[in-house]
Amino acid sequence: MRPGTSGLRKKVEVWQAVDESNKNYVENFIQSLVDTAVEGNDGKPLDTLIVAGDGRYFNAEAIQIICRVLAGNGIANIWIPQGGIMSTPAVSAAIRTREGGKAQGGIVLTASHNPGGPGEDFGIKYNEGYGQPAGEEFTEDLYKRSLELTKFKTVEGSADVDLNADAGTTFSITDESTVTIIDPFDSYLTSLRSCFDFEGLKKFCQRDGVSILYDGMHGAGGPFAKRVLVEELGLPEVSLLLNP
Repeated sequence: MRPGTSGLRKKVEVWQAVDESNKNYVENFIQSLVDTAVEGNDGKPLDTLIVAGDGRYFNAEAIQIICRVLAGNGIANIWIPQGGIMSTPAVSAAIRTREGGKAQGGIVLTASHNPGGPGEDFGIKYNEGYGQPAGEEFTEDLYKRSLELTKFKTVEGSADVDLNADAGTTFSITDESTVTIIDPFDSYLTSLRSCFDFEGLKKFCQRDGVSILYDGMHGAGGPFAKRVLVEELGLPEVSLLLNP
């Protein structure tokens, strides 16, 4: 379980525990991650985490497993975007800005630009309190913790969270832990508007001869590109390379 850049990438069948030797692979990794994050929080329990992914194969199933482990560890607020899909920059923006920066981190299910699907890659990364990718010190501590781990905490018998519920919908996993479905775009758009002149960009994009081609490269950027480039800035949807 030695992570690389900010997390761990493996073939999806490893995470699915198709082989008995990988039983509870997701649970063990998340327990190691939570233990490491708590230690970095001066031993204080975590209160709020975001869980989101890029929508690749096994994304929805992994989110359900992770929610049960987080609830088993007493994390009070678990925020999940509609559909369980959120780009990594959007996760960072939500960590920094949603409810005044309440989230202490984000668990991001992605294998970057590597293709997903059966026989392909799946990964779990962690973004820390300012939205930044977990550094080498964190991932090395996580690895050491995974070597020592003898058990994980989870919640058995809880119903799956409806990832497609309306934003603002809540689900109680335990008396102490609640999942809230959040809008995947709002914090990201707020952050972008604080950096860029959207009205000026919209006027520029409407000029003759302006064209953009966007390719999400297996990531979760497609819906966010559509939300920003098409719905906010008025570019034609053909700007998005949906089926490369």
